[in-house]
Amino acid sequence: MVTIEQKLSLFSNLLHRTMDDNFKLEMEELRKEYEIKMQKNKEAVHKEAESIINAAKKKAEAERTELISRNRVELKKEYMFLKEKYFSVLMDRIKKELEVFADSEDYPAYMQKLAGRLRTLDIASKGLEISLAGRDCDKYAGVLRQALSGMDTTQIIFRQAKDDIIGGFIAEDQENDMRIDMSLKALLEDNKAFIMQTFFQAIETGDQNVL
Repeated sequence: MVTIEQKLSLFSNLLHRTMDDNFKLEMEELRKEYEIKMQKNKEAVHKEAESIINAAKKKAEAERTELISRNRVELKKEYMFLKEKYFSVLMDRIKKELEVFADSEDYPAYMQKLAGRLRTLDIASKGLEISLAGRDCDKYAGVLRQALSGMDTTQIIFRQAKDDIIGGFIAEDQENDMRIDMSLKALLEDNKAFIMQTFFQAIETGDQNVL
């Protein structure tokens, strides 16, 4: 027969063991729950960190792309500016070469050739005005008058051109609203597009002998 003391002792042992087992189970549950929460928090923090890093990378890449694009635009502007600058230098050099030609021994024959070309146009005019460069007025007026003597025109007047035509001449008939520009300046302007194309192509192919 089990006494009251024995029953109390047995109950106490059972209660103590039960509390220990329950405590261990609760602690295990708490530990598992804590680990799950920690893992979730860790994943959330990692995800947020990745999001921040990716956003920073995208921002940095966007800024890099914008910077490269802006630099390209600036470089292109600078490149175009330099091309135009050097083209202007080239045109000035060609103009100087034409001025040298206008003072050369080959120039009189060139003026005769221009007069012959004008004469072949078979222009009928009561009054033809020939505009010459300042230095050519006295020097070539008589030569041109003789060269144009076969033209069907009543009168030929020679005068100094208002603009710097470099050389050659401009023939005008005010009554018939006719203007034939055979000046060296017009020759240069007429070939400007070709000179520009040739010059820019030479730059693109790395030709350093243009200038």
